[in-house]
Amino acid sequence: MGQTYKQEKLKTKRVLYTGSDALLVGYALCYDRDTGTASEVDKDRITKVEKPSASNLDRFAGIVAQKVPSGQPASQEQWITIIVPEAGQVIDLYTDQNCTQLTTKLSVVADQYELGGEGEGRVVAMALQTVDRSSTSGRVQGLLAPFNELGPNVSGSQTVTPNNDSGTGSTILPSSTCVDVAAVTNDANDWVVLPSLSAVRNGHEITILCNAGGAFEIRTPATSGEKINNVDSDGTNELAAVDTEIIKIIKVSNTDGWVARSFTLAGADNTALVPN
Repeated sequence: MGQTYKQEKLKTKRVLYTGSDALLVGYALCYDRDTGTASEVDKDRITKVEKPSASNLDRFAGIVAQKVPSGQPASQEQWITIIVPEAGQVIDLYTDQNCTQLTTKLSVVADQYELGGEGEGRVVAMALQTVDRSSTSGRVQGLLAPFNELGPNVSGSQTVTPNNDSGTGSTILPSSTCVDVAAVTNDANDWVVLPSLSAVRNGHEITILCNAGGAFEIRTPATSGEKINNVDSDGTNELAAVDTEIIKIIKVSNTDGWVARSFTLAGADNTALVPN
């Protein structure tokens, strides 16, 4: 199925919207892949879409291509058209971000239809227009990225700098799988912040290379209550990281949090890590 954007042909798909909210052109939707009975084959998993949530961010379906009025009963599901996430698709996206052309990455975020910023969810697009939508959500021209439901669509390395402010420079992105830690800003009480659990899939693994020149700490997002090795590590406690060691952190689930292990340069497995 095809549609055009400023005379450019786009790839689209007809899907079954199960909600009753009004939908604006540029809104994000996710597949309802767990609809029906888990032990049975269900064709609705191919077409049913819903509002983004913590449980479906890994199942981004695409961007709304036609306006849908509010008040539609959930029992009267509607067939609508979405633009599917494939490389090279330039379209209008609805966002709440202050966008800079070819710089701002946009993410599908839990509990909202508007695309948020990098670090809030799964990255799905890049802004192609400089416009500030942070006060009032609105459209921005953007470039859709290919999306892989089986893992982050953009994965790779990142360098973070431990600090005492949970700023962007010390926050690990959901797309990062290998993180090089630069020199601490202040002292051993500086920290780096893991991505929100809802922004990554179960089994997501991050390798942290401790090259800070000294000790630092690893936290989960502030006030999140998210755990490392079954201990709340949002600042109530944090995981101590030793310079030159290698830490592997794996997401178990949104409830159980992260499991972390560390290794020396000689490859020895350290004793159990306990945040404190």
